[in-house]
Amino acid sequence: MLKFFPDPEKAKKAKAPNPYAEIINWFSEGNTLAVLDDLPLAEYKKVLNSVTGLKELVKKIHPRLVESQQLILMEFVLHGRPSSRS
Repeated sequence: MLKFFPDPEKAKKAKAPNPYAEIINWFSEGNTLAVLDDLPLAEYKKVLNSVTGLKELVKKIHPRLVESQQLILMEFVLHGRPSSRS
């Protein structure tokens, strides 16, 4: 994940704003989502776009992607975890 997105731990240590704050807050407010393998494309987009700050994060870091690539990276952010092996 760290090859594609900022390390949240480095941001914390540098006292920089957390680039994931809006996404974390969305989940902290009790929101949930289910990204199922067999979702129709329109529903898949709707589910991912419902997460506040998710699309904006991907567009900010990877501004030249087409929509299908954005969607993949949006889901990647939700699943990704920094690790020492990244």
